Amino acid sequence: MNKSRAVQIETTTDWQMPLSPERYDRSATLTTAERVALADMGALASQQHLLLPRRPSTQILTRLTQPLQDVYDLGHTYPDACIPFLRYMYQQMAHLEKPFWAWSREDWIIAMLPAQSTSDGIRATMRVVAYLLCNLLIIDDHFLSYQLACVAFGTQCVQEQYERLACVIFGKDGLGYARGQRGESRLRTAVTLALLSNRTPYIDAITFESLHAAKQVLSKDYQYAMHWMARALVYLKILEKDTITKLFGVHSEGTVWWDYTKPDVDPRWLAWVQTYIAQTNRYEERYRKSTFYQLILAGRWLKKYHPSVTVPEQWDEVLAQEYVTWICSAKRGELVSDLANIQEPTSIAQTLQASTIERRLGALKLFFKALQRRAYQIDGKPAQRLALSWSPDELLATPENIRRQRIPNPRNLDHAWWQKLTWAAATLSAKDLSSNHSAYLPLVYYRAVGLLWVTGARRSDEIRRLKVGCVSREWAPEMRDEEGNQLEPEEDLCYVRVPVNKLQGEFWAPIPTYTADAIEAWERLRPKLQDARIDRKENKPTDYLFLMRDQLMGRDFLNRSVIPLLCKAAGLVDEHGVPLRDTVGKITSHRARSTLATWLRSNGLSLTYIAKLLGHTDLKTLPWYLREDKYRFARAIRQHNPLERMVTAILDPEALKRGTGEPAVFYYLGYGADGRPHMCASPDYQTCVHQMRCTECEMHVDAEQAEVISHRPGVLTIEVRIPTPPMVADLLNQEEELGVEITRHLPAPEVPSPAYHFNQTTLPRSSDPELHRMKKELEALTTEWVEKEGKFDMRSVVMKSLKKRIANLAARIEVQESKPPVDQI
Repeated sequence: MNKSRAVQIETTTDWQMPLSPERYDRSATLTTAERVALADMGALASQQHLLLPRRPSTQILTRLTQPLQDVYDLGHTYPDACIPFLRYMYQQMAHLEKPFWAWSREDWIIAMLPAQSTSDGIRATMRVVAYLLCNLLIIDDHFLSYQLACVAFGTQCVQEQYERLACVIFGKDGLGYARGQRGESRLRTAVTLALLSNRTPYIDAITFESLHAAKQVLSKDYQYAMHWMARALVYLKILEKDTITKLFGVHSEGTVWWDYTKPDVDPRWLAWVQTYIAQTNRYEERYRKSTFYQLILAGRWLKKYHPSVTVPEQWDEVLAQEYVTWICSAKRGELVSDLANIQEPTSIAQTLQASTIERRLGALKLFFKALQRRAYQIDGKPAQRLALSWSPDELLATPENIRRQRIPNPRNLDHAWWQKLTWAAATLSAKDLSSNHSAYLPLVYYRAVGLLWVTGARRSDEIRRLKVGCVSREWAPEMRDEEGNQLEPEEDLCYVRVPVNKLQGEFWAPIPTYTADAIEAWERLRPKLQDARIDRKENKPTDYLFLMRDQLMGRDFLNRSVIPLLCKAAGLVDEHGVPLRDTVGKITSHRARSTLATWLRSNGLSLTYIAKLLGHTDLKTLPWYLREDKYRFARAIRQHNPLERMVTAILDPEALKRGTGEPAVFYYLGYGADGRPHMCASPDYQTCVHQMRCTECEMHVDAEQAEVISHRPGVLTIEVRIPTPPMVADLLNQEEELGVEITRHLPAPEVPSPAYHFNQTTLPRSSDPELHRMKKELEALTTEWVEKEGKFDMRSVVMKSLKKRIANLAARIEVQESKPPVDQI
């Protein structure tokens, strides 16, 4: 509340006050006897009673004492202040030499100063007297308007009128403000002050003039309560719709934002830039502001390095190239306005980012192209197009080395962090809000916004501009699950209608059911008494979903309120309660889009569907949002390992049924020069390390036999996965130790039976028992070598001895196999 103010009130209704000044003698001058009596009464000691009927002064001052006594008898909260009040009034009238009827508002305010009167009861009663008898409303922090209204109109009547407005302001279907001690106290002050200003206890009689008079008395801290009351009165059709505009006016900065008064830009260049910005309306205001300041930066560069160049037509090819060179080498903050919020992390000046360079050059390029395309009138000269001998598209293009620096770097969050934030949004409770002093909106509001952020993949501007009724539920009876069972109705599909954005018009995007439930819960709770707003993109009245207390969700609401709240609920804050940062930086609203896109891609969703969800019309923009999972990428490449492949085979079920030991599976090896297939009948084909020498193997099936097998009745064609064959890891030690290649002497797969011998050009292997024993021993020694090579030093006696035994045994086997079979001797 402001310091004491007095407002002259004009009676506007037929309401009669408890006391009527007309019933008293209101002579504006004091008689000589009254002056003497006032001096006498004011000089009495405090223990002497002032109102003794036998006292002569009492008889003389009846016309002054009676109205003061009548006011005091109305009842107030200071029952023992009557005598001190009368004595003080006598003293003030004697000092001013005029009755209180004739006091000016300055006289009343000075008389009620704490330095003059020592009792709150005296000042309170004086305010009642000034209001009822002198038509002056004097209110301050020591005596609120509610107390005065209760004395003048009665407590019950005042409370009834207040509740009529409170039901509209705090009701569920009203303005939607939350009841609270502070808000209700200030609203009660504003309401009673308006009633007092109108000198009537009924809100139906409140006029614009009484509201304006009350507004002059209220301080800035109480203006929002006055705004509430004005809106409620408009809703109750007591006041016209334009009352709020007339009462509070339209917020205006006084001048357009492109006015620039600093001397660091030549006035002629500034005039061109301002004309271009003022007459270019096809872009949004934020984009136009950014363009304006980029062109002002170019004007500062001209002022510093080329002061003789003041208009666009003076630019030539050399100057354009020089500006591009300067932009590419400029430091962060160079020639930027002092108002720019740039914090240098180190003492070393940093070069501009590639995106900043591209933005600055792009703004200047569009400026020159617009001047070529349209005719602008400057300084009263005839409008004409700018004629340039050089091409802005060519000379002001971003250099290729700068453009290559702009590589996609999606700002997705860590999966563990994202899971915590998602769960925090889904389980946000009143306890989380009570621990956050900046959370002043309903829980349902925060729950809906939070779930939309973590599940919807929406831009912050799209969330704040959602319309009432943006959720749609769809369920088709023919929808069935993977097993063919009909889906129940509760497993419906939910969509949110995304408003017009920077890439396309409205479209429907799928959202989880629980997100749709949260949005509809807020829509039911959303205050109904709220005016439609003109949408900045559609330029038509829009009932916004997240409109609370006639205020649209702020641009930074997600970053400054919702995300810190979710971080605190998820435990992603430091010891001071500040949200944590990851390697990319702080958690912002836009990072949710990249995180969701990356997560959906890792779960197999196609790029086309991800683009539709994000609202992108071109798949080329996805790399800026979508970070490919390196593990998923590596797994995909591993599936196409040349040494780990899928091989086509022939399966003969009849051979399996007969059980005679003949082969039932034949693997395709490829096609020969004549285009006919070859096969392998070895049951150990998947692990055979001799696949490069198949034609020398007894189990190789030539083309003629392969064609016969493939035409057997009932055969099946199957796909068999061939894993990577065993590889020797310690190649360096093999080079150091004797140069023995162990894998060369690994035995070929055994032929299970003579039925597997298909290769007529190769003799069957000998069944010499000694050779068979040596091969088994070599196999065992090789297995032992593989087990020990990673555990023992290759220079140890054990490993050297084992290697020597393997080499000797391999040599003996080679000699034995080179001997002709006994039946051929």
